[in-house]
Amino acid sequence: MNDLVVIAHNANEMQQAQAEIQSWADGKAAAALAERDEIEAGLEVARRSKWATGALTTASRLAQKQHEFYRKIAAASRLGYVIVPNFPVDVFAIRTNKGVPVRGQNKGAWSTHEQESEGPPIGEGAYVSSLPEVIVNEYNDGTNKDGSPIKRRYSWASAFKDVAFPISAVKPQVLDDTSRAMAHGVFDELGLAPEGAMRKRRFDPMVIGRVIYKPQRRVVSFLVAWWLSSRDIEIPR
Repeated sequence: MNDLVVIAHNANEMQQAQAEIQSWADGKAAAALAERDEIEAGLEVARRSKWATGALTTASRLAQKQHEFYRKIAAASRLGYVIVPNFPVDVFAIRTNKGVPVRGQNKGAWSTHEQESEGPPIGEGAYVSSLPEVIVNEYNDGTNKDGSPIKRRYSWASAFKDVAFPISAVKPQVLDDTSRAMAHGVFDELGLAPEGAMRKRRFDPMVIGRVIYKPQRRVVSFLVAWWLSSRDIEIPR
């Protein structure tokens, strides 16, 4: 299949570009599914023949992941979301099938133990905060010269937390748009761009939805919502 290049200069051309992206992604998803089915047929032969199946099983799993990745791109485009550059973002929500976070026990420096989505199929899993509950504990690591114990800290992720929109002073429409995007169950991650927007309130943040291809951490970003105040662009008196 030939590479797709789309160019848009206005809203009408953007709609056409969206249709082309959707068609391209549908084709890529279908091709990946056909590849998976072909591998599965070979896998069945290997099982009957009592051959090693490890390589074929891995190839089938990767083809299925590629199918799901392109399905999500097509679905997001079909829903009207526009692909944007992969800005650095502050991720605040991930979609996961896991019941508990990756523990990630950490000795020494304190860690947020930020979690990543494993990229479940469309509609599967639940959205949780990317920042889990963290437990911090201490242990003795020898003694000082005066005989007192040397205390060290370690931490681990213990449980997922509910999603909380990271900025409180925001228009209800933005919250509605974000909630609607989550309800579609297409995006694997949701975040705010630019990075640091949660700390630096002077920015005009964008809500970004991300589709993730996990084995290689390939990311495709879509614009979910954006808000702008005239105070941010007018010259102060």
